[in-house]
Amino acid sequence: MESIARSPILSHFSEIISGAATSYGMIVSSLLMCGIVVIGWNLMSPSTLAVAINAGFTFSFVGTFIIQYNIELEARMTNYQRISFYTTNLPQELSYVKNKIKSISQINNLSTVSKCQAVLKQEMQLTQYDLNQTIRRYENGEIIPGCNWPETGRIQFKNVTFRQRHGLPFVLKDISFDLLGGEKIGVCGRTGAGKSS
Repeated sequence: MESIARSPILSHFSEIISGAATSYGMIVSSLLMCGIVVIGWNLMSPSTLAVAINAGFTFSFVGTFIIQYNIELEARMTNYQRISFYTTNLPQELSYVKNKIKSISQINNLSTVSKCQAVLKQEMQLTQYDLNQTIRRYENGEIIPGCNWPETGRIQFKNVTFRQRHGLPFVLKDISFDLLGGEKIGVCGRTGAGKSS
């Protein structure tokens, strides 16, 4: 239900339904259309009337089928799939490109998707030549670990105290924990307790 509620197509339908204040205008226009149809009905020959009725049913069936297919497609999508479907690049991909580029001027020149893809392809070719090295360094001192790092997953914090900015109160005070690879964790707390930190 949650993914259906976040669907762009279904939100358009809900906006249309919520505009019930304009239903009076729709009723008046539908009465006008009925009058036009009755006039046309009397003037048409039976063969053209049959073609018009058949075309009307066909178009309504095709339109209903397309709408139903799109709604079912979006109802089955997760949020991640919806992001991939509606955007050409995920934010993670763009940040990956920006981290791999050495100068700011190159980042400003990356205005199109094709340029981003070219830089990614070039970076992948460069890393294939460096497979025997486990750690590389760029000029700015950033350490880029090898492809096989880390061999085992583990996150260990010992007596960590953290605040958002100098002068603000600490949001984490003397936190210690040890997480092994594959462990699932949950962070609980009230609003403002520092969960996201």
